[in-house]
Amino acid sequence: MLHFCSSNDLAQCVMNRFLLAFVLLVPLSANAVLINTSIGSYDVGYVMAFGISIGDPSNAENQPWLGNGELAIEFASLLGNALGPVNTLPNYGTGCSDTYSPLAPLCGDYGPFFAVAPIFTHQVVTYARYEDGQVYGFLEYGLDLANWATVSEVTPTPEPGTLSLFVTALLGFGLLRLRRRVA
Repeated sequence: MLHFCSSNDLAQCVMNRFLLAFVLLVPLSANAVLINTSIGSYDVGYVMAFGISIGDPSNAENQPWLGNGELAIEFASLLGNALGPVNTLPNYGTGCSDTYSPLAPLCGDYGPFFAVAPIFTHQVVTYARYEDGQVYGFLEYGLDLANWATVSEVTPTPEPGTLSLFVTALLGFGLLRLRRRVA
């Protein structure tokens, strides 16, 4: 049975429907794991999304491996099993097999998918760590929902020794200024 909004609670009804749509359409994120790569330190997590939207070059900021299969393999290898098996093949539309092929990856559990490049209009060149510990490359059907890796770069924080030196210098300058005012 369909429920239509009545005129007296129209604003609340529209807001509830908007919130429901927002929750259903916004990718869900997971815990992040810190890894140190050849290009810097990153917190790696994953989001559930369609592969075609993830493999888009506009996502290069949170997917530095886009366009670079070797870097995707490095990230997948360093991540290891830290986030667990978050993808299982077969999923809708992806054929899998008992022997590895880039066109039919091994059936089983994988970590987050690392999208490298979209191909055609519905497939994404993907790398992921398999349950046996190896990283495999394959074509993922980009119209399926899957868990795709994303990152945020970790900025180094100053060491406590450096911070204490900075605070001491500020105090020293403050005392000098106070001394000049008094004199």
